[in-house]
Amino acid sequence: MRVDIEPKPDQWPAERGVVISVTIRSFKGRRDVVAHLFRPDPVTGEPDPALDNSAVIVPDSTETGDGRTVYLETFTEDEAKALVQYLADRYDSRLTHIRASWIPLPVPPGLTPLSRCQCTQTVGRIQFDKIPNYSLSFSVHGLYDLALHPPLTSHDV
Repeated sequence: MRVDIEPKPDQWPAERGVVISVTIRSFKGRRDVVAHLFRPDPVTGEPDPALDNSAVIVPDSTETGDGRTVYLETFTEDEAKALVQYLADRYDSRLTHIRASWIPLPVPPGLTPLSRCQCTQTVGRIQFDKIPNYSLSFSVHGLYDLALHPPLTSHDV
């Protein structure tokens, strides 16, 4: 399994901002399925001062606050390290790639948060925190689209 972790940019103005994706060797009859991981729950605790920083989030022109939610779905550096280690330990034989990078800032308005994407016949959500023996202290979900990935063949099995 390949693990690519982008270093934190110099003078990063926020606490969170790490985005993580995984490539699953075979999943629901498809191969090399990419799932984009995110925090599905509101972040609790002290409000993040970055939410009021225009260097982090471009003020939305709509009332939906999409940029704020996209930012809050990202991981802190410590969460990302813990998540990458957990995935590497637990799913080593199932994953071919883990990629962690930093979201471009400022987060522009109009982006759809992953938590608001609707599940369809091909788009779905993995709820890692619902899997037995999940050991992280925060929730993680993964969004995937099976239509983007080739079906398994008899050669793949």
